[in-house]
Amino acid sequence: SHVVTHDSGGLYMTNIDNFFQIYEDSRFIVPVRDVLGYIASEKIRLARIYFGSRRFNKPILPFFLIKKFHEYDLKAKLRNWTTSITRIHLLQKEFGINKNFIAYSNENLVKNTYEVMKSFTDNLKIDFDNNICDPTIGGRPWGGNSHYGKSLGVNKDTLNNYKKVLSFEEIEFVKK
Repeated sequence: SHVVTHDSGGLYMTNIDNFFQIYEDSRFIVPVRDVLGYIASEKIRLARIYFGSRRFNKPILPFFLIKKFHEYDLKAKLRNWTTSITRIHLLQKEFGINKNFIAYSNENLVKNTYEVMKSFTDNLKIDFDNNICDPTIGGRPWGGNSHYGKSLGVNKDTLNNYKKVLSFEEIEFVKK
């Protein structure tokens, strides 16, 4: 009765209205990352490509090496984030806020997992179970984050990891 799928580029579908027509009473759920967390994740991803590592955490690139990596377009990454936020705003205007189109703060989910997951189950009209607050894949505990390594459960410490990979100058530029 429920199907869940993940698509990193789904926000840029041109036929989201068709999605809601075909899948009646469905939900389109979009996470919103803090800009510093997003830039840090993108920097890690690009540094791994540059240094010949893989997407997932092996071999591990040390954070000090990633922090020194500057062979990426910071302005382009900021434009990507801004474009996504603008698109989310436009889609909320078209499809409503917290109805079928739901945008949520990734940081709020990490900090307040129970409350956010409870709001999802209320919106979806499904029974809440505490197990929904524990990340799993195929019913098995999920081991973590492709950018920051293995962790158990929802790890609030990752919210400050941007400080490990972004230089002071990059952080100040993003803030401006």
